[in-house]
Amino acid sequence: MSLGQTRNFDFRKKDHHQSKYSLPLLHGSLLIMKGDLQENWQHRIAKSTVPMKERINLTFRWINEMS
Repeated sequence: MSLGQTRNFDFRKKDHHQSKYSLPLLHGSLLIMKGDLQENWQHRIAKSTVPMKERINLTFRWINEMS
């Protein structure tokens, strides 16, 4: 969940860096990553050369323990 300043969430395919996308994470955005996106894509919030306002990112992870 993203709170505060809008920032771009960038992702690119691990084995084909020309496949890249960016989407704005607005205040209150919830992004859920799973499956192919989680396994085969790299992701980041890029650094900015422009001063930005405050932003908080809350990350929740589901850990699936093997029995």
